[in-house]
Amino acid sequence: MVESSKIASGSPALLIGVYFNSVISFASLMGYIPASNHVPILVVSILAGFLVFLGGFIELIRGDILGGTLNLVFGLFFIMLSGVVNLLVFQGSLFNVPVESGTATGWIFLALGITLVILTPINFFLSGIVSMLLLCADVGVLIIAFVSLGVLSPSLMPLAAWLILILGLIAMYISAGTLYNTVLGKAIFPMGGPFIKSHPDSKK
Repeated sequence: MVESSKIASGSPALLIGVYFNSVISFASLMGYIPASNHVPILVVSILAGFLVFLGGFIELIRGDILGGTLNLVFGLFFIMLSGVVNLLVFQGSLFNVPVESGTATGWIFLALGITLVILTPINFFLSGIVSMLLLCADVGVLIIAFVSLGVLSPSLMPLAAWLILILGLIAMYISAGTLYNTVLGKAIFPMGGPFIKSHPDSKK
């Protein structure tokens, strides 16, 4: 076993958490999971959210301020929020108490979507594949927000569902690629380069 004093990246693990949550969210948004069965969504959302949050915390410790910040925010306000909302709805169904969370969820998702849109362009200078993941998240989260707020038609929810699923598949690809490429020491999974080659801090 190779020992190292450095803290290993938490990105592969947190990306798997994103993947799991994306699949269960896709099934939920598409209506494949009955509205009365919130337990699987609740469990996956909370566990995946914790994993993403923990991975983001590790990235902050390692000095990755952008990745750490994005994953802390995404883990708390998207993945864990989904779990909390489903918990409230599930408890309401148990005690026959209607829980209307659409408007509140919409405002929270709107704030999250705006945050992601503001931070996404930074990744254009760092990684194209991560940028694609975030672009899917931007549009998907904003659609969910505006549908929940009653601004957009619920008929657009399947589009958000597919974007969330694509997001998860990209996350799984990055996770597998990072692990395989690191362990084997060669590029088994191509990761590509940034969308924009020049770094904003580079000298002209």
